[in-house]
Amino acid sequence: MQWLKVNRLDTQQANFEAQLSQLLGWESVSDQRVQKTVADIIERVKLQGDTALLQLTNQLDRTPFKTASELEIPQQKLDQALADISHQEREALQTAAARIRAYHQHQRQDSWSYVEADGTSLGQQITAMDRVGICPWWEGKLPFISFNERYSCQGCWSEGNHHDGAFA
Repeated sequence: MQWLKVNRLDTQQANFEAQLSQLLGWESVSDQRVQKTVADIIERVKLQGDTALLQLTNQLDRTPFKTASELEIPQQKLDQALADISHQEREALQTAAARIRAYHQHQRQDSWSYVEADGTSLGQQITAMDRVGICPWWEGKLPFISFNERYSCQGCWSEGNHHDGAFA
């Protein structure tokens, strides 16, 4: 993945606060045009599936993918990336994962239903997602945001469908 670019921030840099503010700026994601664009993208992917997903990924992220299977980072590369970090960094990531998972466990909802006197059944079915996509290659996206996306989804899964995702 030669095209993968991760921005690193250093709290010791003179412009750290400005760089962080730029990355976390709410204005860029709260704009109505952005929300419409996101809705249009979601609708296009619903209608066209992987074809739209590949076209949009290659267009927006400037990537060279030809098949949807290329979007998944192989387990071997994930394992190698984990092996390449220090013990201290690994512990920090494990702590973050545990905290994010615990936080989102509190957001879990259970399915519920009831039958009214006239026989009408009402309720809400909560179904865990089997898989989610995260896009760590987005330029300007902080790695912890992708990390949070992964573990927030896991935290909401029901016990029967929970995939641990813990570090090996």
